[in-house]
Amino acid sequence: MIITLRIGTEEKEIKKIQQYFIDRGCQCKDIIGVNQRIFGVIGDTSKIDPKTIEANKCVANVTRIAVPFKKVSRQFHPEDTVVEV
Repeated sequence: MIITLRIGTEEKEIKKIQQYFIDRGCQCKDIIGVNQRIFGVIGDTSKIDPKTIEANKCVANVTRIAVPFKKVSRQFHPEDTVVEV
């Protein structure tokens, strides 16, 4: 998940958002540019609703990188599931 912050966001607000992810077992990696600040969230973000993050006034955009149900996808389980009735 990538969080894009609004220009002029105070450091204490950024720390509060990052702590939200840390409390849920994720890591945050800061990327500070000339005109933009973003951070990547690494870990299991499948239970985090992006709309909850976007509701924060200092968040400009939230981009989900991985699909929400990746643990049950063909990428992790390529074999067919057989259900006997």
